[in-house]
Amino acid sequence: MARIFGTDGVRGLANIAPMSPEVVMALGRAAVHVLAPSFSEVKPSLIVGCDTRLSSPMFAAALTAGICSAGADVLNVGVLPTAGVAYLVRHTRAIGGVVISASHNPYMDNGIKFFSATGTKLEDRLEEELEARISRVDMALLPPEKRLDVPAFMRMVPGIISIFSSGFFTMKPL
Repeated sequence: MARIFGTDGVRGLANIAPMSPEVVMALGRAAVHVLAPSFSEVKPSLIVGCDTRLSSPMFAAALTAGICSAGADVLNVGVLPTAGVAYLVRHTRAIGGVVISASHNPYMDNGIKFFSATGTKLEDRLEEELEARISRVDMALLPPEKRLDVPAFMRMVPGIISIFSSGFFTMKPL
């Protein structure tokens, strides 16, 4: 698999690898193993925040699933600036944090930025460990980019019209 981490995390078009839910879930799972390689007394937790992009909730859910499947807890703080997540990581006992945001990039993009327990950007060696752990996610098996199949949609139109014209959806006075 090609290197997916750039200068500031993982970036790309939403729903297309490497910014697909499958890869993001694998990153969440890998983050627990890399940031908390062995834990016995205290269950590790990661803080997850995001921006207001339409794809952010999808990625937050995928990330949370990955983190929880590896045995850690998630503190989902919702919409919060990147610096806010870094601050919370520094002032809690979290093993790290993640921000889902593509910053100044176009709205159809999104990204993931990981923080260490000190609230700083992950070192390159830790990003490389994350990549090594998710290299088993076979990019060829990921779903292709989805587009509306216009001919298929047009074949559905008569059926949709018949549902409405049959009285199935009738407006009844209150």
